Amino acid sequence: MFQIVPSLMAVALFCSGCFVKTRKVSGTSATVTDTSSSSGTTFSNTYSLYFDGVDEHGWITSFATVLGNTPTQFTISLWLKMDEDPANGKSPLGAQLTTNSTYDTAFFVFNSATQFITLFNTALGGVSSAVMDSVTTGAAADHKTWHHLVLVFEDGVGAEIRSYRDATVMANIFDGGDQTLDFSRNGGSGHIEVGRYNNSDAQNMMGWIDEVTMWDTALTAAEVTEIYNSGTPTDLSIDSGDYVSSANLAGWWRMGDSDLTWANTVTDETINNNSMTLVNMETGDFQTDVP
Repeated sequence: MFQIVPSLMAVALFCSGCFVKTRKVSGTSATVTDTSSSSGTTFSNTYSLYFDGVDEHGWITSFATVLGNTPTQFTISLWLKMDEDPANGKSPLGAQLTTNSTYDTAFFVFNSATQFITLFNTALGGVSSAVMDSVTTGAAADHKTWHHLVLVFEDGVGAEIRSYRDATVMANIFDGGDQTLDFSRNGGSGHIEVGRYNNSDAQNMMGWIDEVTMWDTALTAAEVTEIYNSGTPTDLSIDSGDYVSSANLAGWWRMGDSDLTWANTVTDETINNNSMTLVNMETGDFQTDVP
């Protein structure tokens, strides 16, 4: 069986003729103009990142750093296309707080070729394996096309954990009490893992991941539909239509569109600058297979 962990934090906004990054600071907002970024360019999604299922993966600083130690709400979004039949324990995103696997978290972790668990968390604050929710997702071959996956955590509401696949609700987990996610346990030192859910190559997935994004707020169903955009990624740094949470961006990794000069990293498009470090990967892993 497998185990898992979640978190993150930052903001990015475009203005006319300039690129602006914003971050909340003690309830206020700090805004700086980044003149090194390209300005006035039209948003496009050209690249995704391919993982070989053997030893390729990425890591980002801890969830505690990105989303805070004990977040009361957050949203995680990514686009996923598998290049293998899903298998037990495969996951595009997760973390391990320490080398002790007792403290793990994973998002969208497969427990069979046709099911995955939207959030799997073990012994982390108030969220335990008891809130795992298995979702039947269809035939294994269906995962070999692009899908948009979103998980919303919102403490103190009826459905505290809500998950979406292509803007359609997959699962609502009702708790009835407070769900506490404490990312500071054991120092919160575990990296956010991309392409697997903990620090073992046994969980490495084979396939493409694109537009990994985190917000420090709970997106509404209407916002999830807006950013799904009928199956085409959109500019998350700008409020548009029902999407009004650009100022709550905590991390946004475009998986290649800002990193054509190879440096073994994926840029965080927010002011927090929590770049993703790529491990055992190469330039050719930036591929033009995109949603």
